[in-house]
Amino acid sequence: VNQCLTHWFYPYKGKYHPQMIRALLNIIDTKEGDTILDPFIGSGTTALECQLLNIKCIGIDVSPLCITLSKVKTQSLDVLDKIKELKDTVSAKTKHAKEGLFSSKSHDDIKDEKVRNFYLIAEMIAHSDSSRRGRDFEFSFRTNIDKMIASLEDYKKVSKKLNLKLGETDIRYGDARKLKLDDESIDGIICSPPYSIALNYVQNDAHALSALGYD
Repeated sequence: VNQCLTHWFYPYKGKYHPQMIRALLNIIDTKEGDTILDPFIGSGTTALECQLLNIKCIGIDVSPLCITLSKVKTQSLDVLDKIKELKDTVSAKTKHAKEGLFSSKSHDDIKDEKVRNFYLIAEMIAHSDSSRRGRDFEFSFRTNIDKMIASLEDYKKVSKKLNLKLGETDIRYGDARKLKLDDESIDGIICSPPYSIALNYVQNDAHALSALGYD
């Protein structure tokens, strides 16, 4: 299962299962407070699993979509109340919206980056639903907001019930060939390198990248 907690946010192709990451963290004997590097953070699976175990994760990617997605999966919990406060206001923006007329700039008035990113990803899922499944953009956007908030509330409840101390996440835009990291600052590396010609990452997410304003 890879749909638990916030793992399901956005249908990213080529991501690996969180159970495998948990197993690898155990195999390399990672401890609380350690720092794990994922130089191809992708949809943020490594970051979220590290967070659950109070392990710091530094995630790097060249895709702006991946950066935003990974941040939303691991940082939205910090601003859940603010997200809920703006839900009706943001949903109202799509009342008469059609895909192509509603863009990521619609969220520019949200000053808190974490809150703004949350609604950006909800919109990106709606673009995916529309382009890949032919679903109504407005309906999908509103539905995704509700589902994402419900998942965050579940995450908050389970964290409190199990008394989890969540690890820090540091998600950065960058080139995996030129990592700006101090020597001996990393305790372990877990990553899934790009699948070369097996997956066209840009084409798969073209609808989302275009909606975010990228060529």
